[in-house]
Amino acid sequence: MAEVIFEIALRDPQRPATIDGDGTRTYAGIAGAALSVARFLETDPAFRRGGHVALVLYSTPAYAAAFHGVLLAGGVAVPIPPTLPEERIEELVAWTECCLRLEDHAGCEGSTRAVQLRARVDAARPRPAGRPGKLAAILLTSGSTGPPKGVMLSGGNLYANADAIRLSWLGLRAADRALVTLPFHHAFGNSILQSHLLAGSCLVFDPAASGPVPLEAIDRHRITALYAVPDQCVLLARSLRSRTLPESARFLAVAGGRLAPDLGLRLADVIAPTELIVMYGQTEATARLTCLDPGWLHLAPDSIGRPIPGVEIEIVDEQGGAVGPGVVGAIRARGPGSCLGYWRDPAASAQILRGGWLWTGDRGSVDEFGLLHHAGRADDIVKIGGRRVDLGRLCREIESGIGAARCVAVPFETAEGAQRCALFVVGPESHRDAALAWCRNSLSRDERPAVIEALADIPILDSGKPDTSALAARARLQWIGRALQPGSSNSERES
Repeated sequence: MAEVIFEIALRDPQRPATIDGDGTRTYAGIAGAALSVARFLETDPAFRRGGHVALVLYSTPAYAAAFHGVLLAGGVAVPIPPTLPEERIEELVAWTECCLRLEDHAGCEGSTRAVQLRARVDAARPRPAGRPGKLAAILLTSGSTGPPKGVMLSGGNLYANADAIRLSWLGLRAADRALVTLPFHHAFGNSILQSHLLAGSCLVFDPAASGPVPLEAIDRHRITALYAVPDQCVLLARSLRSRTLPESARFLAVAGGRLAPDLGLRLADVIAPTELIVMYGQTEATARLTCLDPGWLHLAPDSIGRPIPGVEIEIVDEQGGAVGPGVVGAIRARGPGSCLGYWRDPAASAQILRGGWLWTGDRGSVDEFGLLHHAGRADDIVKIGGRRVDLGRLCREIESGIGAARCVAVPFETAEGAQRCALFVVGPESHRDAALAWCRNSLSRDERPAVIEALADIPILDSGKPDTSALAARARLQWIGRALQPGSSNSERES
């Protein structure tokens, strides 16, 4: 990836690479800044080739220079959310065995020596320091408590997936401008960074681009590429009812979770002629695995598309045997983006990497047109009152049954240690009432959610995924609160 940036810098040094409050940085400037980071690391006694370097950085041009500078020096980049408490950052730095920590603010205290990132422009070209199959980055999956999984990615993983994304239905080109609204330390944001730099296009960082639809920023910078996670799409559809996107916007790509079909259709209509592109993937695949041709959206709104270039997808049973069209099974993938495994977790690595395949942990089916349909996570199936309940399917059926834009179901544990299900519906109290009526009419008593609540918005992690731990804690508090009410019975309320 770093070599590609230098190739562009040599071919067209004045090509804009980033735009932020400090102005425009060219590809020559970003390449030079990355090289200065690499030279700094190579002269630091704490660093050795193959050493891990923590990037405690916000999504800025400095992050792009730091990430690729670490790779140029032959190191391993470990992005860590800078918004975490200092104690938590130190825990993750220690867990991933980082020898240095780069950050774009001074004054950090901790057991690991921190350095302030002040990259200067340098036009000299580097020599390659790594091999395609060598560990290049550790991306931390979402986790609100306890150590998250560390997904190990090679330089080949990063390059191959960025190239496949560039060649997918996004069709990225040098003239594109992407508005950066997602953090680079997660897989979705990282794929935006890598794929756009690979295409030679421009990344725009605008601190004034606030709110669900930053129309002024899109228009001011002539943005062509927009990205969002599903929970942002609820706000997008709501905010764009009486407005349209600026004509420069070529596409809006959605990934990072399941997009409800009704919401996808509604959003596609309100952003037209801007195309809505649905993508599916996971950190363990570097980022993306499939992409839905916008022309198929209205024909198959519940589909997540076909594999991106270089990726093969199979739907199999528990023994690994292929299943027929329409049959739900395990989704496994094969391609150059499949990760090297989990950091310091060989057992979990062996579980997801079997027989040359990446077992995604997701379930799905393929229809007669070769389109993939997601059917939830394997761990969405939980036992409630001795019965197996598919939480993903429950949400899909309720969304379809009551016309809700978004539902999230989570398991939680009662004070007595029993497993129960809670359902959270985005929208007014009338959505809660409709969901409650649907559950009473359509589900057995054991299958019904013990807590149903309407929320204005679903709490999300900085990765853009629902904060299921926070929702489970909220449900448990409601359950306990009910039990403390005089004359109240949770068992009666459940019925």
